[in-house]
Amino acid sequence: MRRAPTVTLLGALLLAMGCNESEPGGPGARTPNNTNPVTQTPKKETFRISAPATTTTLKPGEQKEVSLTVDRSSDFKQDVTLTFKGDKGLSVTPDTATLKASSTDTTVKVMVAADKDAPVGDGTIHVVAKPESGDSTSADFKVSVKGS
Repeated sequence: MRRAPTVTLLGALLLAMGCNESEPGGPGARTPNNTNPVTQTPKKETFRISAPATTTTLKPGEQKEVSLTVDRSSDFKQDVTLTFKGDKGLSVTPDTATLKASSTDTTVKVMVAADKDAPVGDGTIHVVAKPESGDSTSADFKVSVKGS
């Protein structure tokens, strides 16, 4: 009988931590009849971005490396440009990054920084992922600035 509450708690914890994955982007993201003209099977011309699911904690003046992932479906063969914008006192370097379609690497690493005068509290980094054609998608991740 003790097992049920433990399993329930573990499930709730996994759900809370979860995955911070965007909605699909790309030419096939919101096209209802996106099929291969030869085989008539659905095309998989989409991608998603995965941002950190946990909060990144910084002190004013501190910076940390953060990784994001671009997950491509099998038919999506485009470059994806990520643009980062932080709330007041937060910055990302570089503020744009392009993951080439020809690259086998799916990870983008950036440095997230809290300015020396960044307000203490929680903030957000907004990430927009734009393909060469089709719909963009976005994800946010949390940054907490703690007093020094």
